[in-house]
Amino acid sequence: MQFYRKSRKSKFEYATKFIRGIAAVAKDLEIKKDGELRLPVGGKWGFINKSGKLIVQYKFDNVIFPFNEEGRAVVVYNGKKVYVNRNGEVLESYK
Repeated sequence: MQFYRKSRKSKFEYATKFIRGIAAVAKDLEIKKDGELRLPVGGKWGFINKSGKLIVQYKFDNVIFPFNEEGRAVVVYNGKKVYVNRNGEVLESYK
């Protein structure tokens, strides 16, 4: 996923684009450069709505895929890839 550094107007350190009305946001994230790549390291991820309200707390290690039509995203939680719903509840392992 592509992410963007905080702007002066934003209260979030890093964020993705809004997809289906939700964006992933990160705090305490460090960006490491590896050649042309910028890789996020550390930190925690959560989700906001278009109003900027944090709707899922910062608790995920990474976000792999944004929310799909069924309202499920793939995140890394406690070192494992899992599906979560829009409330941040773990649904099942991602295979």
